[in-house]
Amino acid sequence: MMQTAQMEIDVGQSNVEDLELRAMLPFAVSGVIQYKDERAKPPGPRANRVERQDATAPESAPQVSLEGASGNGFVAIRLAEVQADGSFVFQEVQPGRYVVTLSWHNGYVKSMQLGPTSMDGRLLDVSEGAGGNALSIVVASDFAEISGRVDGGAEAAARSVVLLAPDPPEGPRFDIANVGPDGSFDLARLRPGKYKLAVVDKDNQSAFSVGGLEDLEDAIEIFLSPGERLTKNLKLSPAQ
Repeated sequence: MMQTAQMEIDVGQSNVEDLELRAMLPFAVSGVIQYKDERAKPPGPRANRVERQDATAPESAPQVSLEGASGNGFVAIRLAEVQADGSFVFQEVQPGRYVVTLSWHNGYVKSMQLGPTSMDGRLLDVSEGAGGNALSIVVASDFAEISGRVDGGAEAAARSVVLLAPDPPEGPRFDIANVGPDGSFDLARLRPGKYKLAVVDKDNQSAFSVGGLEDLEDAIEIFLSPGERLTKNLKLSPAQ
């Protein structure tokens, strides 16, 4: 099946003309994972095994995935097993923008290289295909963390949550932290990078997408460095 990558357009006061959508066949994306440190590697076979009564149950191999970065609610997913030498192959990939994620939680995608193109973070753009180029993924383990308090104490705990969204957005993805009885919150194991941070009403949290955080007046911009432990105190907005 042939498909085109999604194109974002602005419809204003004039006609939108001469749009070009390039249809192409699905393609393979092969590559290798490089580990910045030993802690970033997937756990050994014993740690990956799901505990069952049958000790001979097959062990799950580590995987890397491509998840559609569109915010329209449709998330296309491609999975590839990571071999012992770090190599992988995605089959039948459609053109588009993808978030690259890992099946193990002690590492994160720090950067990527597709042919001559370098990318910081985990957002991969193959809207024009991969051009036969290999994808190199650098995985690191120096996660960042945010902790602090929400002004309001018990009241904050009763009706608020803290949301953290990547900036720029990576589709409908954000981290959520509950507020403790003393107003404290903690967001751990975060990838370094730029984010938007906000306090929202607990009953309305499902109404906020990543784009929704862009519209919150009290959302603040933060940048997390590798291994950083940031303390940030927040206040409830009057509307809450």
